[in-house]
Amino acid sequence: MSSPHPPRRRRHSPRVYRRRRALVLLVLVIVVVVVWVTIANAMNGSKKPISTSTPTTTSTSAPKATTSSTPAPSTAASGAAAPCDPRKIAVTPMVDANSFESGQLPNFQIGITNTAKEACTFNVGTSQMSMTVTSGNETYWKSADCQAESSDTEALLLPGKMEVSAPFQWSREYSSPETCDGGREAVPTGGASYYLNVQVGAAKSPSGYQFLLY
Repeated sequence: MSSPHPPRRRRHSPRVYRRRRALVLLVLVIVVVVVWVTIANAMNGSKKPISTSTPTTTSTSAPKATTSSTPAPSTAASGAAAPCDPRKIAVTPMVDANSFESGQLPNFQIGITNTAKEACTFNVGTSQMSMTVTSGNETYWKSADCQAESSDTEALLLPGKMEVSAPFQWSREYSSPETCDGGREAVPTGGASYYLNVQVGAAKSPSGYQFLLY
């Protein structure tokens, strides 16, 4: 009597295998998507936002120069600057016109310029200023003859920047310490030529400013 053969396994149809492969592929796709989403969220969470705003700067406009009895000191701190060398200070006589008709009064000013390469401090107060009107070898008027008040003003002079004093109006009269209360005589006119010379401390104008009186 022969031994019985083992039962053969039943083979599935090709449709069943296709379904199984499709199911496995779908599971793999789902796993890949889940892993990708997880990694993407982790990377986005670790990044810090970058600020795109640019820093703003505050514009500070420099103050405009004002005319005063003495040159306006610079806004820079003068404590760190050394005193000016008078040889490096250029003073310039200034008159508001070259000639004046009868009744017109000249206005005088002093320009002060630091010709050095560094800023320095200089006394530009009225105690240091002097204006003189001359013609030929004769002195007709001096600002120091009847100066009522004087003051000291330490100013910081920047290189190459001219500071200008306030205008002083001349009465076209002689001056002397004895005539401060009045009674001064008028200077000659009719086209007479005069020169304004100025001085601030030890700094003197190299030449005078010429003007005519009619």
